Amino acid sequence: SVDFEETYPEGSEEAAIIDLLRAHLTALNNKDRDSFMGLFRSTGYASQHEDWFEKERKYQFIDVEDLSVRKINNQISVRVLHRYIDPDQNHPNLSGLVYTLYKNNEGNWTVQTIK
Repeated sequence: SVDFEETYPEGSEEAAIIDLLRAHLTALNNKDRDSFMGLFRSTGYASQHEDWFEKERKYQFIDVEDLSVRKINNQISVRVLHRYIDPDQNHPNLSGLVYTLYKNNEGNWTVQTIK
């Protein structure tokens, strides 16, 4: 699930970033490869993350780092906190992903990389 509690004014840059993250992580949870890959800046970046669809891991995305800082040029790094359970485990683990997002010429945010 994607349970971010952050709310930002509609139409704000922060709201656009949260919407992108929600759409991207929901596509991952739903195993919707086309939607997941379509939100990357380029197919080259997207192909680096094909292995996410091989895993049977269950994710719960629970928090996003403050978006008000760290913007450099047309890029921003955002940390997403999540719990996950692998199929052979009974207890959740806590981890995080670092998204690098890129704002294209049309003013839309896209996913550049995930680490």
